[in-house]
This record gives sequence, C-alpha cells and structure tokens, in this order.
Amino acid sequence: MVYKTAVMTGDVRGAGTNSKIHIVMHGSKGLRNSGKVFLEGGEFERARTDLFNIEIAAFLSPLSRVSIGHDNCGVSSGWHCEKVTVYCPFTGIEQTFPCGKWLDEDEGDGLVERELYEMLSLRKKRLKKFPWSMWLWTSDMRGAGTDAAIYFQLFGDKGKSDEMKLDSNSDNFEAGQLDKFMLELPDLGTYYKLRIWHEKRTPFAGWHLQKHPSGVKSLEVPRQKIRTSQSRARSTLQQGRGRQVTLLKTLTKEKYTFRCNRWLDSNEDDREIVRELSAEGPLVAEVIPVIKYRVTVVTGSVPGSGTDAKVFASLIGEQGDTGDRMLVNSLTTTNKFEKGSVDEFIVEAVNLKQVRRVRIGHFGRGGSCGWYLGKVIVRQDGQPESEAVEFPCFRWFDKNEDDGLIIRELVPEGRSYILENVGYHISIKTGDVPGASSDSKVLIKMYGEKGDTKKEFLLISDNDLDDQFERGRTDIFTLDTRDIGK
Repeated sequence: MVYKTAVMTGDVRGAGTNSKIHIVMHGSKGLRNSGKVFLEGGEFERARTDLFNIEIAAFLSPLSRVSIGHDNCGVSSGWHCEKVTVYCPFTGIEQTFPCGKWLDEDEGDGLVERELYEMLSLRKKRLKKFPWSMWLWTSDMRGAGTDAAIYFQLFGDKGKSDEMKLDSNSDNFEAGQLDKFMLELPDLGTYYKLRIWHEKRTPFAGWHLQKHPSGVKSLEVPRQKIRTSQSRARSTLQQGRGRQVTLLKTLTKEKYTFRCNRWLDSNEDDREIVRELSAEGPLVAEVIPVIKYRVTVVTGSVPGSGTDAKVFASLIGEQGDTGDRMLVNSLTTTNKFEKGSVDEFIVEAVNLKQVRRVRIGHFGRGGSCGWYLGKVIVRQDGQPESEAVEFPCFRWFDKNEDDGLIIRELVPEGRSYILENVGYHISIKTGDVPGASSDSKVLIKMYGEKGDTKKEFLLISDNDLDDQFERGRTDIFTLDTRDIGK
C-alpha cells in the first residue's frame, strides 16, 4: 500500500535540520503500525514541504496517530516540525497531524520524537484509488529500446483513466528488459483496452513492445529480479510464458494482459507511435478486436484553404475514442492539406462500434496555419465506400476567420445523436512575482457533473497576445467542447 506523506517544516528561524527524519504510522485500532520508516531524500528546510511515497505491506488507513522524530546527529540537528499530512489512495482519506513544536534537545521540553494526533476538522475525503502493478516487456531485437517518455490510458466499462506518464529513468525500456511500475487507479470496472504511446518522432526514439517466447512463470517475482540490470532482466525473461503488458490488481490479484508485438516508431512498421491493445484475461468475456479505420480528410477549395499546421483527429464512437492522433502519414499525397486535396490516413483502434463524432483541429502555430476543412469521411478499412460515414464541416480553422476556433467536433448530418458543444470562456491570470511567466505549453482539463473534458492545450488566446502567460497579465481562451455540466 502506498501512503502519500507530506512533511512540513516550520517557518521559524533555524527550523531546518540535517538529521535523519523517521516516521511511524499507527493503524486505527493501534494494533498495527508501519515500523520506523526513514524519510530518505528530504531537505527539511525552513518553510519547505517534503513529499514521500511510503510503501508498506499493511492496511492502516485511517491512522490513529503518527510518531515522528530524528536521530539527533550532525550539525544543526534540531528541527521544528509544523505538520504531517498522510493520504491513502485506497480509502481516499487524507489526514492532517499538526505539530508546531521543536524536536530539539536544546529547545522547549527537549524531545526529539513526538506523537501527533489528527485534527479531525481537517480530514478530507478524496476519490478512492486502488493499487495496481504494471509489467512491460521490451523486445530484445536491435534498436528496440527507447529513451522517450511512455504514456498510457486505460478504458473500462465504467469509464477511463486520465492520461498517465510512466515514471521513467535512463534504465527503463531497454532492449530485452522487463520493467515494473506501481500505479493507483480509480474503479473503472472491467478493462477492455489500453492505449500506449510516446511523443517522439526523432531518430532512435522508436520502441518495440513485443510478444516474447519467454516471460516469467509467476508475476510475483521478487523485486530485485525485475529491472535490476539488463542482463538479469533478460535471464528472468527466459522462463515461462511471455506477454507485452500485464496489469495486476495488488489486493485481489485481478489480472489483464495486453498483447502488442509492434513498433511504436515513426520509421518502422506503419510509422505510428501510438498503439491500442485489447484486454485479455479471466475477467474479459469477449476480446474486442483492433480495427483499421480509413479517415479521409477533404480540404476545401476556397482561396487560402490549405495549411502547413500539424493536424490531429480523434474518432469518438459508441465504445470509447481513439484519442488525438496526429495525421502525419497520408496514403494519397506527400504535401498534405493543400487546397482541394483529399488525404487518406489509417487510424488503428480497438473497435469503437458506431463512430458518432470526429474531433479535428490543429495547433495554430507557424505561418499559413489557417485551414478551411470541407469534410471528413470515416469507414472501416476494407469495407465498401457505401458504408462510409460523412462528417461535413465547411468551416475555417483559423484564429482570424469565422468564429476563430481551430478545433471542432463534427457530427454526421441529420443524425439524432448530435451532441451540442458548449463554448467555455476561460481567463487565466499569471502571478505578478519575479519569474512568474512561462514559455511552456499550458494545458487545462475540466471536471463536471456530466463528465470531463480532454486535456486541452491553450495555444491561441482570444485577446491576440503574441506571448501568453507573461507576468501580471490575463490571457483569455475559448474552449469548444461537449457540455460537462457544472
């Protein structure tokens, strides 16, 4: 079990310490505890909050109390602790344990360890999350490893997870290697697909997530046998059966397997860097097939219709969506999205059933980025054109034309399930302190009573400011998306 712990040092002179800080977490009945856990890597400087993920093989939340102290060694060993906060994702309970006292043999009562009790008025109830383990196998073929950051999203019959980044370091995703990650996920019901991707289209960024003829006999492998070194990982893989991605719920041992055996590489296979994988396992009644969708994008013929911008699209169906896919590899033209051009793309995804909407747009950067889209046509690859569904548009995607939007959701003409979009007007004020501005890509996600929006990058402001998110300035954006309620 992971307990997310925040330790705040007081804002008084000399509050910081160089001593080794330890904590003991006591269960609600006081019969079980974590034992002494040293908080490695903390700074414990004045007015600073240090964050720790403490892994304990015990279910303790809600806690009855915590004990915190130090070894009283080194120069400036005394410490002023302001408070300790502990959040358990499994119960969704966040508890605050105030202190506000010295742990110093030369201050106050001279104690260097204290027992802290919860202030119940500060208890918070958050979304419950459950501990899972994820294993990923990288092929042992030449060039299979990657230094790119890997992202994933899970889909179940009760909803989908956020897009999540796998915490990685230079030793992850090496050729022939097995990597294990600890995850916290809300209750999404029975999983039916996994989307996994990276965002690098540069040389040597490709990754091969492969079906091995070998694997591990049991997923309960001792931790030191997983990803301790490339050679040891390879020897571990040479036992038992192989899989690409395996997901195991820590408490109940629910298990899912997602098979890949494909490149995620802009220079290999179909040159795509995102894959959707169908869930398999004892809990899956029917494995849903992966479908190739042929997406035809027809650029209009009015003057200035073409664009040099990077265009993306997402197919939204009765059963999930494809996520935003960059439309890079046209099957019909080398110079995409020119005036009057017809570009075709293949989008692979776990079966969406009926495609109901198409979300399409561009990032609005660079010269000649304005675009006039005629329509989008979608059909399953291999099916006759009579089965295709048209999504008419005939609108500008241009900050200086039409209504100024550069992302739109399209629906088939005359269909009864048309969903009306809502324009959300968002004002964001950057703080007026030194260094407050940012050149990063800023994104927003909103959560409502009827659902959530996607993560949306805030690229072009309505108040036509060249440089956004500058110190002391307010930027205004319009986000056109489905109605998520309050």
